[in-house]
Amino acid sequence: MSGPRGALVAQAALAHVGSSSVSHVDVYQDVVRRPADAGPMLDQFYLHNRDMSSCGLFAVGCIRLAGCVEAECVAPYFPHGGPERDAVGDVQRLGHKTAAGWVDASPHAPPFKQGDVWVIANAQGMDAHVGVCIADAVVQADGSWAVQTCEGGQYSGSDSSAIEAFTRTWHLLGGKWLLGGRELVGYAVAELLPIPLPAPPEDVQQAATTPDEPHT
Repeated sequence: MSGPRGALVAQAALAHVGSSSVSHVDVYQDVVRRPADAGPMLDQFYLHNRDMSSCGLFAVGCIRLAGCVEAECVAPYFPHGGPERDAVGDVQRLGHKTAAGWVDASPHAPPFKQGDVWVIANAQGMDAHVGVCIADAVVQADGSWAVQTCEGGQYSGSDSSAIEAFTRTWHLLGGKWLLGGRELVGYAVAELLPIPLPAPPEDVQQAATTPDEPHT
């Protein structure tokens, strides 16, 4: 069953569906462009870049908006004096920050849960794509997984920035989980991502710590 961190990641993903660098631009920038990269100097990269796919940036942005403050989410994407970050790699690094937070692809990998962030690539490990599960996977009679997802990197009419929702079906063939012509590399487990959860309301805390009155 999905948990609170997964729900937060999925909520962030759904809130940005339908946006792109040319449509609902403020909504698009809210998730794809981290605050450290605000300002017109990077408009050329985020808003006028036909070579950029937003899928990895979108996934990392959903984790950030869920509350994660790790460098992979909040540090400048173009650090001073350093190379451009790799958003797909950042997803994997975030998963590896906790034990079992990253699941490598295998025939026995557990089905996705809400908020999990998956990475696929071709057989050569290239042409990577990233998506965010917005609901738990449904295991179908043939063993395939039907998964509702949100994904950046879709065609906006001028570039690959659009964020859209899909129902994807994953098939296990030859020991590999396949989505179309690409195979699962692995996925970050939402409930094990470094996302702090808010403390419960004071009245709930009080109820949890106040002993029951003795019965008479």
